[in-house]
Amino acid sequence: GADVMRWTFVTHQPYDNLLMGYKTTDETRRRFHIILWNVYNFYITYANLHPSQGPESVLDHWIIARLNKTISQITTSLDAYDPFTSSHALENLLSDISLWYVRRSRNRPDCLPTLHTLLVTFVQLLAPFNPFISESIYRNLTGQESVHLSDWPKAKKLSKEDLQLIEDMKLVRKIVELGLSQRKTAGVKVRQPLRLATVTSLSLSDDLTQLIKDELNIKNIKWEKGDELSVVLGLNLDSELIAEGQMREIARQVKGKCVKSPVRFRIYEN
Repeated sequence: GADVMRWTFVTHQPYDNLLMGYKTTDETRRRFHIILWNVYNFYITYANLHPSQGPESVLDHWIIARLNKTISQITTSLDAYDPFTSSHALENLLSDISLWYVRRSRNRPDCLPTLHTLLVTFVQLLAPFNPFISESIYRNLTGQESVHLSDWPKAKKLSKEDLQLIEDMKLVRKIVELGLSQRKTAGVKVRQPLRLATVTSLSLSDDLTQLIKDELNIKNIKWEKGDELSVVLGLNLDSELIAEGQMREIARQVKGKCVKSPVRFRIYEN
């Protein structure tokens, strides 16, 4: 569609060669538009089921800080007639929303009000580049006449705590990346719980530490001081850990069977 073509052009520098064709535009669609639509579908699927708002989590604070930073970046780059930088700032934000925020929050209904704010503001920023998908999402989420008649988002000033949280979350994701790489090398699935990870780094808050534990499926983290970031997983498995891993695998297989072959109940009346 037109939005895919526009995004293909805006995400390439004018002086770079662009091999135009179906594969190029399809890659653009898969890399950006399908991801955005999936996030939007996630929201509209669960918004009516869980309308209430609970306390904000560290993930909520982080993604709102990322949003405000992106608003500032895009406003500055568009004022300088630099749509290329703006487009990549949007792609980076969408990646953070889909691959980290939504994935880590999908079992947390309290994320939905924050996700609504993210989607509405995101399509307002996207509208100059992709007017059609932005209009569709915005009108459905807000009931307003048009995204193109809405005010341009204004970035809130980030505090030192906000900026530090953004940097700390980068560290969290790097630690997780190193830990998952070590699991893959050792042939130990993420479903198999581990007892300990030793991380050479500055220690993080309890909330961020819990994110690492959940992502790597480990019981405890030991922080050690050092100049270079490193992660060492305790890969020795005792009988308790093996049994827990087996139970999780059984639960996963049972869940898969239930999805493929749902049980049907019939009520008999005398």
